[in-house]
Amino acid sequence: MAAYKEGEHHVSNLLFRRTIELDDNLRDVITSKIVHNVILEPTVSFENVWHKTSRYPICIGLDRRIYFNNHTEGYFNDGPGGEPRRLFHFPPIRQEERHCGALLYFCHIRDKPLFEEEKEVCLMILTYDGFLKILNADTRKVLRSVYLSTAVPFRYLSWAEYLESVLVKSAFNRARDNVLSLLLFKIHPLKLIVHFNISKQIFGNQLYDISISDDLLLVFTHRSCKYYSLQWILDNCQTTPAVQLDAPYHSRDPLTPSFIPGVYPNGIPINCIVTSLPPLLFETSCNPTVGVSFGGSPFIYLHNRKSNCNSDFLIKDFRSGRVLKNLMTNTAQFHPDVVAFHFEDYQRILQISGCTLSCYRYSPITGSIDICYVNEFKELMDEQDNQPLISSRGRVIKRLYKKEQLDYLVSAVQDLDYENETNLLYAVITVPEGEQTIAFLCFLDDKTGAVTKKVPLPTWSPVGAQTMKILVAIVYIMN
Repeated sequence: MAAYKEGEHHVSNLLFRRTIELDDNLRDVITSKIVHNVILEPTVSFENVWHKTSRYPICIGLDRRIYFNNHTEGYFNDGPGGEPRRLFHFPPIRQEERHCGALLYFCHIRDKPLFEEEKEVCLMILTYDGFLKILNADTRKVLRSVYLSTAVPFRYLSWAEYLESVLVKSAFNRARDNVLSLLLFKIHPLKLIVHFNISKQIFGNQLYDISISDDLLLVFTHRSCKYYSLQWILDNCQTTPAVQLDAPYHSRDPLTPSFIPGVYPNGIPINCIVTSLPPLLFETSCNPTVGVSFGGSPFIYLHNRKSNCNSDFLIKDFRSGRVLKNLMTNTAQFHPDVVAFHFEDYQRILQISGCTLSCYRYSPITGSIDICYVNEFKELMDEQDNQPLISSRGRVIKRLYKKEQLDYLVSAVQDLDYENETNLLYAVITVPEGEQTIAFLCFLDDKTGAVTKKVPLPTWSPVGAQTMKILVAIVYIMN
């Protein structure tokens, strides 16, 4: 990391190279190096330029847009001095139009949207009164509205395949045989793929949750995760006639008059009935709150096997099921351990355990998991431990408690993020100081895990639900 220490001279050389470079890809690489070097320059400081509160969770969407108060306020971070510029501010939504899920997306260039406005940033929301709506995120104009059901309360909206299809899921009702209803839509333009129920009689009584991801039906129980082929269900369980939005639907029941699906008060009828279990593609034991993560090439996967206070994170070969590494973690402490694949490089695995960040690399040739680095952030710990508490009369105050007695007053990696334009890891580290904790935003070298720069954070609660989001040289701390 000695390159950035050359400071202005080195950045000047990069700027000159960028002006004479004709290849766009190389220009982007040089631009990333410039941003990387400027951020790590010792003379460059960070300051708090803006803050705003929200009654609802804050959402940072695509193209550096920030949304507050159920997406009724929107900002774009291109204002003067780094302060975001307000795009719009709408009055509060009505009680019956409150939404229980929202997704932001752009229309793909290769797709043909139904409306011209869909070429802009769109907001898809699932409302409590049973509508799935597509709005222009900047003007709040409703581009599409589909009524889902009168009898079934749909409450969850998520991506089934990012920017391609969305999953709408009902509330879990264990008292009924059909514990869940699933709706799968293709977007650009909005089109129904399938609507079917999940039955305890077919999938078992131990159901914990159901999801769809990349043409796979994921069935979670309290002890395992099973993967089924969604395509098999579409090929073998579809009913007739086909259900199309905005087209008359003629039921096989002669007593049921024809109607248009998705138009109030008519919901979307079931067009798929699962009467038998699909072929099982994959099964593994796991903690349902953590799930299974896939990465590597060829595939390896992480799954969590919980037992009392400790928990095994097993790294296994996908084809043989052979255990490549067992990472023991502690899930009973105030800051539970986290194991996940690297944000960009799926050959690497990151483990956060207290105030220790470990990185492992998977070798597809030998099939082994090797340690890359371990960072315990001792320089931060030593720096704070060497600062005694001084009274107003100049006397040293001795601490009358042990740090272990106050679980949240321990050093910990609170959050971790990665930004590919700067090729840096960003970690929020909390360190005890007296009866409080102070927090630092640490810039970490992605290859070695070494701290290359640290910035004090004025407000960070070790017990609050906070998160961090990096947008190149702008850091957002969300409480």
